[in-house]
Amino acid sequence: MEKEDCYIFRTPNGNLRLFNCRVSSRYKDMYSAGFHHFDSSEEKWAYWAKHIFYTRYQGVKELYKDLFEVFKDKNYFVITTNVDHQFQLAGFDKNRLFYTQGDYGLFQCSTPCHNKTYDNEDFIHKMLKETKDNKIPSYLI
Repeated sequence: MEKEDCYIFRTPNGNLRLFNCRVSSRYKDMYSAGFHHFDSSEEKWAYWAKHIFYTRYQGVKELYKDLFEVFKDKNYFVITTNVDHQFQLAGFDKNRLFYTQGDYGLFQCSTPCHNKTYDNEDFIHKMLKETKDNKIPSYLI
């Protein structure tokens, strides 16, 4: 790559179809499953725990490691719709990233009373562990 003053790149989320068959055959893919009308909050959050786990907590993908190797010593800024934290896992500086759709590793209050977010990894694992018949227990909601 030729030397430039700054590199700005944008990346769309490309993992939406990788989810197929990992959770349930009734969902075509992750994107369309996100719009599914669930019969209960327990069923909805059992699905979203799996969705978040497979999207966010499966480690860094080679593509992002390769991108980091190309850009690590360059002046860069990333604009992405990715919610999977791949850029940070690969080593990109979080201050040079703009996640337009947030981060699946964080929860926030459903009532916007403050700007604080909460790491959700332990809670996601707890929901997965306690999922029975595609539902989480009510006390986890």
